[in-house]
Amino acid sequence: MFPDYKLPPPELLPEGPGETAPKPGHVKLDGSLLALVEHWRLVVADLSRHHHINLHDPAVRAMPWTAVRTQIFSLLDEPSRLREALTIRG
Repeated sequence: MFPDYKLPPPELLPEGPGETAPKPGHVKLDGSLLALVEHWRLVVADLSRHHHINLHDPAVRAMPWTAVRTQIFSLLDEPSRLREALTIRG
């Protein structure tokens, strides 16, 4: 390589796949698809409570999956039962 090459500081290094680097003041969450499926009852309940989305409604089922997925992952950005269940405590 280059003799004067220096590695960037750790906070500038890219994150690995599926990992989120904890930021100061932020809580680490398990946002994997497996974790969402394991807590699916909370996904359904919180979508109904926070976004008034009934996943069993034919109109919602006809929506593109990306729109529904966006609403599901938005539950991780706000106080919800799903966020509480997926919070990694250490």
